[in-house]
Amino acid sequence: MNLRVLFFIIIGLLSGNIQGQDDPLNEFELRVYFPDNSYDAIVSPEDIEFVSFDSSKILEVTGGDKIYLKIEGGSGDFKWKSNETSGLAENILPIGFSDEGEEHRYVLYQVPDKTELLDSEITISVADSESIERSIVMKVIYITEITRPSPSTYFHVVVNINGRELAYSDDFSLDVCLNDAANFYVSYHDIFFVKSELTYSVDATSSTFGGEFVYGERDDYVFSYFANSLNGYTSGQDQLIIENDFARIKIKINILEDCRLYTYAHTPCRHNSNEEFTVSMGNEGPIILKPGEEVEVEALGGFCRYTWVLSSNNSNASIDVKNSNKLIYTAGSEANQVDVLEVTDGFSTKRIEIQVGEIPKAKNLSCFISKKSQTRD
Repeated sequence: MNLRVLFFIIIGLLSGNIQGQDDPLNEFELRVYFPDNSYDAIVSPEDIEFVSFDSSKILEVTGGDKIYLKIEGGSGDFKWKSNETSGLAENILPIGFSDEGEEHRYVLYQVPDKTELLDSEITISVADSESIERSIVMKVIYITEITRPSPSTYFHVVVNINGRELAYSDDFSLDVCLNDAANFYVSYHDIFFVKSELTYSVDATSSTFGGEFVYGERDDYVFSYFANSLNGYTSGQDQLIIENDFARIKIKINILEDCRLYTYAHTPCRHNSNEEFTVSMGNEGPIILKPGEEVEVEALGGFCRYTWVLSSNNSNASIDVKNSNKLIYTAGSEANQVDVLEVTDGFSTKRIEIQVGEIPKAKNLSCFISKKSQTRD
């Protein structure tokens, strides 16, 4: 073999080694599949795609989120590690997705739903047998606390709007008319005897209306919301959070501007809340008015946060609220009808039935004002 042939053989071998070092098969990357964590629907395998992720960037995640990782390329044994290993599970793939006999290339990471991880960074790294390492960094931007038991295990919230009561044991939303009120009380589950102290807070980031929350002075488990914006807004939403050491319920309140039957006004309370809640129209008995006739109605005592509603308007009547505890009722033009006016102080409701004109079949009609009631009469 002459020197020229030997030279080309050596050059060829060196060239082969250099190409082998640059061979992409000897390199690997970490790819990511980030499913929609807002619901638990099973995704078709054809719609699952692991994509490249820029390792210089940070992936923002929420407590409880699931992230699937896949090693693309490379060979040999792979070793995974994380600075928060409690959520790391090796050899786990999305449901229905084929691993093609290489499940060791996959991991599932479920972000731990722990308050102490909020705003922290979690790093997941993998190294091959040549100690080449790839990693992905995630930042926990929100904690959902999905690992907590349902609040219904501990307490539920009862809301009363104009005499109608509804109970909720998880996050809920409700509509409240502009200038109207909603009254709440918290009831513990019958089998839960340890009553941890409740705390209330307004979520400023989600509240755009600026209504008034009033908490019970005599009972920590009673509170009210008044949809009269201190900022002069006529619509929007507010959000209140009720929680104790064991559970939390969020209440989203949507304020509706177009509510024609509901009227509320508020001025400083003039009465002692220990006084019995009464209505000034006086004694029990029929209240009969002629079409177009007016009568003044005044609420006294109670909690002095009065909500008025013309719950049944058969005569086309109208009400004109003068202040928080007084209004003028004007009978409508439709005679031989009965209207129903209700007033609540937040915890008790008085029901006033008003007869407009004579009703031949109802001369003995017992229209009345209830002296005392905890619910509708």
